[in-house]
This record gives sequence, structure tokens and C-alpha cells, in this order.
Amino acid sequence: MMASCAATLIKIALFLFNIILLGIGLFLIYSGYTIFDLNSDKYEFSDLISTNFKSGSIALIGFGALIVLIAALGIFGACLESTALLNIYGYIIFFLVIGEIILFYYSFKYKDEFIYNMENGVKKAINQYQDDAKLAYGLQMIQKLFQCCGLNGPNDYKDTSRLPASCCDQMENVTIKTPRTSCQKSEIVFSVGCKNSPFIKKTLGSITYAAYAVILLQLIVILAACCLARDLRTERCNQY
Repeated sequence: MMASCAATLIKIALFLFNIILLGIGLFLIYSGYTIFDLNSDKYEFSDLISTNFKSGSIALIGFGALIVLIAALGIFGACLESTALLNIYGYIIFFLVIGEIILFYYSFKYKDEFIYNMENGVKKAINQYQDDAKLAYGLQMIQKLFQCCGLNGPNDYKDTSRLPASCCDQMENVTIKTPRTSCQKSEIVFSVGCKNSPFIKKTLGSITYAAYAVILLQLIVILAACCLARDLRTERCNQY
């Protein structure tokens, strides 16, 4: 048993931090699977957005799985009071933080390209809404997901008396076989265009703050792991 009260507190804190990290990893796996599912043929998003979501979603799933494994290593290291596991854990977390910083940099670098591709995809779908069933269905799903209507607003549609059902949040009857299900303009729920969707801005903002929080949490975890490993070595040296 450890005699140091401080070491015991660090052990508990490290355990709790890794439980949080484990939850973040599972959330990333779920998010990656969701994006992967959105890229499947049933949603037809690939016809709207040229960016390949599939590779990104697989990377997200892999990254989440890596965080889960690292969190499990930290939990076992703390519970077993293993200095070797804690040292390995600390080094892995350190390199993970560096990788995350690089990943976030490239994510922000290509964010405008993603938005540009999405805007072009929505514009193309609006122009071919009556002619292409796949694009029409994909547009309905995009508007539902981003809680928007048209690119700049509902007036982007030629027939302004009736709008796609997704503009009114009435997706019950929208299927790949009936992609042009519509609603009355008076029933509109989402009046903002996808270009200025508050949902997108809110989501990107949440992801940004979450990224900062994850990096900060991991830096704290590195410090806690190093302190716990040091206290364990000191305690064992004093026993001999």
C-alpha cells in the first residue's frame, strides 16, 4: 500500500481522468461511425460533397480506438501501481498530444475547402432538384442535418410556394423513392440558408473547445502519471 496521501490522491485523479478520456474515445468512435454511415449510399451525400468523408471517418474511428486503449493502459497502470506502465503511458500521451495538434492544424487549414465543397454541392442539388432524384434526396438529408433551407435561404427555390419537406422539419415521408416531398412555405421551420447555418457554426465551435479541453486534460494526465510513477519509485526505494 502507498503511504503517501498525495500519491493516493494522484492515483485517484489519474483514474478519473482516464475514465473521462475513455468516454471521449468512445464518443469519437461513435462519431466516426455516424459519419461513415452518412457516407453510405442510403444518404447519397457523396453526390453533394466532393470531399471523401469515408477516409476521415475511418481515421476518426481509429483515433478513438487508440484513445480507448491508451486510457485503459493508464487505468491499469494506476490500479496496479506499475511504474513501467505509467512511464509508457506518459510517453504515449505526450506523442498523442503532438499528433492531435498537427491534426487540428490541418483540420482548420482545410475547413474552408470543406465548406466550399458543401456550398457547391448544395447549389448543384438546388439547380437539379427536379431532375435528379439522388441529389434531391441528398439535399433533403443535408438540410435536415444542418437545420437549414437552401444555400442562402428559402428563396433559392424556384417554386417558393412549396419547399422541400426538410425546410419544415417534416421528413417522415421523405425516402429515396419519394425525395421531393414538400411542405407549404407557411410551415417553414428552418429559414436560414445552409451557408449561414447556426448549427454548423455551433458544431464547429463545440469541436474547437472540445479539442482544447482534450489537449489540456491530456497534459494534466501526463503530469499526474509522471508524479505517481516518481512517488511509487521513491516509496519502493525507501522500503529497501
